[in-house]
Amino acid sequence: MKYLWLALLTSLVLGHSTQPGSAQPSELKPASTEFARAQMVDWIDSETFVVGRWDGSVSVFRTQRAGEWTPVLLQTQATAGGAGVELVVALDERTILYSNGENELALWGRTGKGAFDAPLPIGYDVTYGVANSATQFDYLGDDLVVTGHANGFALAWKRDHQSLTLLRAVDLKSADPIPSPYPLKNIRGLAAWKGDLVLSGSEDGDIVAFSVTTGNERFRQRYSATAQRGINAISEIDGQLLVVNCSVGAADKNLWLYEVTDAGLTLTSSLNLIRDATRPQVFDFDGDLFVAHGKVRFVASTEEGLMWRGVVSAGVLEVDAFATVAPGGGASLDVNDMTGGIVAAAYDVMLFEGGN
Repeated sequence: MKYLWLALLTSLVLGHSTQPGSAQPSELKPASTEFARAQMVDWIDSETFVVGRWDGSVSVFRTQRAGEWTPVLLQTQATAGGAGVELVVALDERTILYSNGENELALWGRTGKGAFDAPLPIGYDVTYGVANSATQFDYLGDDLVVTGHANGFALAWKRDHQSLTLLRAVDLKSADPIPSPYPLKNIRGLAAWKGDLVLSGSEDGDIVAFSVTTGNERFRQRYSATAQRGINAISEIDGQLLVVNCSVGAADKNLWLYEVTDAGLTLTSSLNLIRDATRPQVFDFDGDLFVAHGKVRFVASTEEGLMWRGVVSAGVLEVDAFATVAPGGGASLDVNDMTGGIVAAAYDVMLFEGGN
């Protein structure tokens, strides 16, 4: 009986009656919502990594040590004006490069192993659009960085420690883009290939091999003759190119593997990573090729909130494991070159082993 009286008293105090016929409470709706999903993650060294999110935060984490249960947040930086982070990459253990709005990059550096200093803004022409991807490599003694942008351009930069000098802009837009309801041109994937050649993957459906020093194209090829959606990421190892996209319909694929040569691409394998086969489409958000224990392996993340891991066997993609990494939507992935550990960042940040 005392519990009944307590319930009635609580109802009166709150000013709301639960009796039949009483007025129902109105629904509260938020005035605004922070969208904290991660867009990109990259390892800095064997135990630290950086996450860029749509809320404009760039955060450095350390993997957990004995007695710790989660990755440890070390430092956070906000972008200019709170712009969502669409690119973040560690150029080395002391330098992070990230997108800082529609016409700016930021170099976030440090002199030692401690905290990162104030970021250095690097502006460029707004017609190129926000940076979406990057790759870095050494060519003839120069440290070169290439960034891919929303309006279909790749920018080639020469790096000197904590500075970047723009060398050239390369227009990579397709003259015949895929027939997608989303006419995007974003260069979502870049991969250093050989010499001064870089591979690009675009939302317009084309994969292009181009020279950073001249801007000339070696080849241009549509990743699939029946493609209905663009490319979301690419990854290359030893002449094998992994391409991730959104599949539309039961016959389409969202993960592709090619042999890449000077003549172009030859398809060797493809998969449609999906659990619920009734879905009309499945977005593949990110993917990486990596080597573990002498085997070429892959990871990919799809909109069902799943990460898929597998092995490349004689040029064929074979899934051997999966994990739930988000309540829905894909996660950004990166594989540590030194340890083989996988970091998956969506809303949560999860760490996995790369596999045997």
